[in-house]
Parts: sequence; C-alpha cells; structure tokens
Amino acid sequence: MPHPKKPARISPESRPVAYGAATLAVLIYAGAFAASYHGLMDLAQHMLIPRQLHYVVPAVVDLALVLFTLATLLRRHRGESTVVTNLAAAFWVAVSIAGNVFHVLIPAGALETWTVSTYAGASLAALMPIAALGASLVLENVLIARPDGEPVAESAAFPKAAPVKAVAPAVAARTPVKESVKVAADARPAMAAAQASRPAVAAARPSASQTTGGGVSRPKLQHWTGRTSTRKNRPAWSTA
Repeated sequence: MPHPKKPARISPESRPVAYGAATLAVLIYAGAFAASYHGLMDLAQHMLIPRQLHYVVPAVVDLALVLFTLATLLRRHRGESTVVTNLAAAFWVAVSIAGNVFHVLIPAGALETWTVSTYAGASLAALMPIAALGASLVLENVLIARPDGEPVAESAAFPKAAPVKAVAPAVAARTPVKESVKVAADARPAMAAAQASRPAVAAARPSASQTTGGGVSRPKLQHWTGRTSTRKNRPAWSTA
C-alpha cells in the first residue's frame, strides 16, 4: 500500500533559511544604525569637538553595543561569567536610546510646545538602538556555531527516554542485639524449671541392674518364666 505523500517543508536549519535571516538582520541593523547615527551626530556638536569628528560619537556608541554583545556570546561559549559584558551592553543601549530621544526633544523646545508628533518621533528614535541590538543577536546566533555546553532541544518525534534507576539490593532485616538479649533473658526461667525436673524423672526410672536388655524388670521376667536363677547360679560357660 503506497504511503501518502507528505507536504514539502523547509527545514529551519537549512542554509537558505540561515542566509535569509542573516540578510534581514543586516538590513535591519543598517537601517537602525543609519537612523541612530544621524541623531547622535547632531548631538555631537554639543560636545564642542571639531565637526570632522562628529561621526566618531555614533560609531563609538553603536559599535560598542555590537562589541559587548559579541563578547557576551564568546564568554558564554567559554563557560565564563557574562555579567560584566551584559551590563556593558545594556549601558550602551541606554546611552544610544537617550541620545536618540534627546535629539528629538531638544529641537522641540519647551515641554508646553510638545505635540503628539513629538512623542511619536521620540518613541521611534528610542526603538532604533533596540532594533540594532536584536539584529546583532540574530547575526551572532545564525553565523556563530552553538556552544558545546549549550543543550539542544529534543525532537517531539523522538522523546527522550526516561533514565533507568538502579535498584538497590534488598538488605535482610537483622534482629537487634538488644531484642536477642531480651529473648534469652525471658527463656531463663523455663530452662531452670526443666533442670529442676530432671532428678524426679531419673528417680522414677528403674536402675540398669533391675532391668534386662529390653527394659523389662527381672522380677517380672522370673514370674513369667518360672525361673529364679540369678547370675551366681549360672554355669561357668554361660555369658552375661
């Protein structure tokens, strides 16, 4: 019986998907960097530096964000702490967001003159560094191999087998020493009574001189046979 054909699906681990994700991430990062670059470059004039160096300010801020994000992934791959690099990346994201927001609010003038468009422009300007951070994370995770210690998600079609637990051998229960001593102490009165009854039993039994080999007393045997001969009247050739 022929099996029904399954619909063709694109594997998320295929090269076309990876290349497509990397291309989109590059485009998003380039657009976010261009928008943030223009705003931070206008703010650089308040630093009283030569106009020829105004481009350095957005380059340092946005490239520092990429640098510390990449350093976080590398330190995680080595099994080292990523607290410092995460804090540094968060700091430069905050600096970039603040610079873009101030670039919109400063030309707007006093607070009373702000309009809805002013708040909308400030919000969009704040999203540019966040978009650049997300694009850099996508690029790093797509282009850089997975760390060795990072767990891989299990497939739903092949569930992970439950671990087999070792069965401990059963240990035979032992009677505690105190309980065995107690049992022996309780048996002492019965043993003493048995030893005391032994003389009475021995006295009730006939002596060996009064019985024959079969356990019958000699007076009864003489009465049955009619003989009264004793060991002294036996001939010399007879045995005992």
